[in-house]
Amino acid sequence: MINVNFLKNGREYMLRKVFHIKANSIDLKYIENICYFMLLSICCILLINLMSSFCEIQAFRHDELKYIDSYFTKLVTEGRWLNYLFFSTLKISNVKIMAVVNVISFFIFSYICFLNILEKKYAVLCAIVSLFIPPIHLLNEWAQTSMISFFLLALAAIVYKKISMPLFFFIFSILFNGCLSHFYFLLPLLFIGDGENIFRIICYWCILFIVGFIFAEFMVLILSNRFITIADWRNPNYINDIFDFMHNLEKVINSFIMIVKKFGVFLWGAFGIALIVFLSAWMQKKSKEKILQILLICMVAASIFALSLSAGLRVDIRSAACLFMAFLFFICISFKYNKFLLFLFILGFIVQFYVHNMNNINYIKTISDIWISELKKVSPDPRTLSGVILLSSQEEFKNHERKLLKNNMLKYDSTEYLGELMRWAPAAYEFGFRHIYHAQWKNDYLKDINMDIKYDNFLFNKGFIYEYIIINNYLVLRVI
Repeated sequence: MINVNFLKNGREYMLRKVFHIKANSIDLKYIENICYFMLLSICCILLINLMSSFCEIQAFRHDELKYIDSYFTKLVTEGRWLNYLFFSTLKISNVKIMAVVNVISFFIFSYICFLNILEKKYAVLCAIVSLFIPPIHLLNEWAQTSMISFFLLALAAIVYKKISMPLFFFIFSILFNGCLSHFYFLLPLLFIGDGENIFRIICYWCILFIVGFIFAEFMVLILSNRFITIADWRNPNYINDIFDFMHNLEKVINSFIMIVKKFGVFLWGAFGIALIVFLSAWMQKKSKEKILQILLICMVAASIFALSLSAGLRVDIRSAACLFMAFLFFICISFKYNKFLLFLFILGFIVQFYVHNMNNINYIKTISDIWISELKKVSPDPRTLSGVILLSSQEEFKNHERKLLKNNMLKYDSTEYLGELMRWAPAAYEFGFRHIYHAQWKNDYLKDINMDIKYDNFLFNKGFIYEYIIINNYLVLRVI
């Protein structure tokens, strides 16, 4: 005979069990949402702080467009014909506004890319996280120069579904080879959700890059009557034999190692966990599409290094956005179904690269502030003077920069150091000087402007970082 009370109690137990599971699910979802909004808030606060600090920089890189009179030399050595054509317009643009536009443009591109693998709210979060990668802020030190490239990224993301794939890669290969060509290597990430066509994507991407490069060569020929010639200071080494190839390969590997060291122990630990999670999931359900996605990500990561192999050029971290984005995409794909691991990774990622970027920004900001503030103390109105002469050797100036670095407890993680004479010029420019002279050998400073006074006869006044004197209506300086 069936015990009615047993059945009743069993039914109540099962109902409680069911409801308990559902309640736990609700609790987990609630916790997930709380973590999401907390992490999103942290990302936004840190990003705003990063950008506001950047906008406090008074002087930027010496070869930013506002500081140079012509783009011709860069045209023939870099092939950036689009920048050449828009030079006059870009030169008068506001650097800080352009920097903000660049960040917004990259957000648009990243968001649309992440929509291929994540739901909307997580695409927003990861797109904001992508704004912490160092290349974004390093390139913003040349915000005018890079503006077209960032804009094209956003445009590519907006139109990629509206035109055929071959036409898409053809158009943007031509355009990106006219500005920052390494941004072209990010474009396959727009198609990462299209697993069935990965091989087609790779073929169009690679082949049509060559078309864009050839087009750039002919554009430079039309505009300058010569082909692109890489500047000597970049130490190009073209491959003529196996020894050249091995030399270039070694240089590329060293560049790769230098950049990946910036990720740190935590992020490479996260990468290891992500790899285990990905392989475990793939072993349970062997998806060809997932493998093809990883193949695409690996090729994006390696693209800038493969390009540099031909001429043996060193890959700077500011050119390696493709590596950072590939890394971020792999982590997101691996932790797609484990949001708490994703949250932990994102927290470590933004903290590490917030500190990294802030170190770079504070370094540039502090030293340029000192240079300009001390100029104000020793110089009359620059509009009343014919110009300024920095009368120091390269080695003297390098020691001066090291002293500032030490005394102000500064460090920089990936930006170019400021201990070269030419990198002081923007500070003088921002103060108000338009005729700025500096050279490596002391006697040459004065020959350029027909001043015959001997260096040894100068009776300098002493300031905090400058020794100074006004001669023939020129402010003559020497760093202490």
